[in-house]
Amino acid sequence: MKRILIPGFATGPSLFSAWPDLTGCEVLKNLTNSWQETKQALSERSAGQKLHIFGWSLGALFGLRWALENQDSVGSLFLTGATARFTRKDGYDAGAAEQTLKDMIRLVPSKRELVMRNFFSSFMDAVPERKTVLENLMTNCPGTDSLLAGLSELLETDLLDGLPGLRIPIRIVQGSGDRITPPAGAAWIADRVASAKLEFIEGGHGLFLEKPGKLEKEWISWTN
Repeated sequence: MKRILIPGFATGPSLFSAWPDLTGCEVLKNLTNSWQETKQALSERSAGQKLHIFGWSLGALFGLRWALENQDSVGSLFLTGATARFTRKDGYDAGAAEQTLKDMIRLVPSKRELVMRNFFSSFMDAVPERKTVLENLMTNCPGTDSLLAGLSELLETDLLDGLPGLRIPIRIVQGSGDRITPPAGAAWIADRVASAKLEFIEGGHGLFLEKPGKLEKEWISWTN
């Protein structure tokens, strides 16, 4: 089996450079922030083997989607910042306001740096070396087309109805103070997937940054 890490919206491998033990793991780049690029990358890497997938935020959404469409190619999912739908809708209040994403889509073409600095800052409160991490994210921030593609994925992807069909091992470690993907969204997944185990710990959306090494070690140990 192979370990694959799927980063969140507008981020990439550089965000995980501080993880000391990624031997045998691959962090996907997803330069376009799109499902199609992630789908192709996972298809290529799953040839002849099952994947252990770590997904964060948009990466958690994509990991779930891949698992729903390719259960026989997935050994397990380890999710943080987990969600099966990013925005609220009738009967589902465990997401962000749809207007928030629409405002970002409207503003990114003309105010890309301001929008993304505000977005990254929104989950940085408890991150050690916050300023350094934030500048790293801004330096490596994708271009406008990629950002708009990622925001569209967050706005349109809805996996809620498919959750009860999942039967692979899923572990969710969620920050109890996550303001980007609220804890209720992780609970929604766990309540509908019999094989899912949910743990809340103190922290926010950038939980793996707030507690360096913790989630990495738990993922590696869980999939050994």
